[in-house]
Amino acid sequence: CRCGAHQRIIEAIHEVGADRLIFGSNTPPLEMTQQIMNVEEAMMDAPPIGMGASEADTRAVLGGNLARLLLRHPLRAVATFPRILAQAARLYFGKKRPV
Repeated sequence: CRCGAHQRIIEAIHEVGADRLIFGSNTPPLEMTQQIMNVEEAMMDAPPIGMGASEADTRAVLGGNLARLLLRHPLRAVATFPRILAQAARLYFGKKRPV
């Protein structure tokens, strides 16, 4: 089905390109598999279900683009990563602190 999530993923790729999109999810850790499957289906399945994207484009969106960005700016990544983990931990453990 071209459900809402699939359609939004396809629209985002058409808008900015698979080389500029980074997968992210605000789901609990146990639901991550379903979110990854949604991206894979939206990108790799043939139309009308998906957009028929290549495996390389799918890998880029699911992690390759982020890795490329972090490798391009390793010092910023090292400085930023602990802050991101701290924010994620506060959100995950339910502390109502501003992020």
